[in-house]
Amino acid sequence: FRARLCEDGREHASYDAVAGVLAVRLPKETPGQHFEDLHMLSELLRRPQPPAGRGGGAGGPGASRGAPLIEVVSSTPAGGEAEAGEE
Repeated sequence: FRARLCEDGREHASYDAVAGVLAVRLPKETPGQHFEDLHMLSELLRRPQPPAGRGGGAGGPGASRGAPLIEVVSSTPAGGEAEAGEE
């Protein structure tokens, strides 16, 4: 989120499997503050930005941002066939 939230015991989440609804309640650090674009899924999935003046370095598109989100631990060729030279 672009604005701050607080963790004080009022946060709550519930899931209704029949309706397929996930409801999450997160209290704002500043009551009454407006949070932009919460209707957009991309906003809810956005990575947090580092505070100004911390880390970042040269940054920019394509810059390294830590560990990848997906890491291949092992793999098997499609259809389970052995690759040439593995027999």
